[in-house]
Amino acid sequence: MNADGSQTVYEVDNVHHTALATITERSGKLREKIRYELDGAGHFTSRMIFDPDGKLRSKSVYKYDKAGRLLEETLLGKDDAVLHKIAYSYDQTGKQIGHSVFDGNGKPARAHPAFEGGVPGG
Repeated sequence: MNADGSQTVYEVDNVHHTALATITERSGKLREKIRYELDGAGHFTSRMIFDPDGKLRSKSVYKYDKAGRLLEETLLGKDDAVLHKIAYSYDQTGKQIGHSVFDGNGKPARAHPAFEGGVPGG
């Protein structure tokens, strides 16, 4: 049960490296479904959010480096147009030191340094 009274149920398909989250309102009415695809290491490679009618709302694509650190998160619109991209940066020890946000045209929107402990700034 979520704080707002909604419920999320997960179905995992280890063979096909997918997971499906079904979110319902307190009343039982479907709110949305989120389909995740994972790589062989268990990292999310994509996330697709569908409305109650099964129409795609948005899609996110994730890229990782060889060490398994998240490098990029790209939010795509219904037509696969890039809405924005977040690029994460790390120091030589692998600690996240910040992230930058780019608009759909690849122009910098803002940059955030990381706080102590590697938690991105807001």
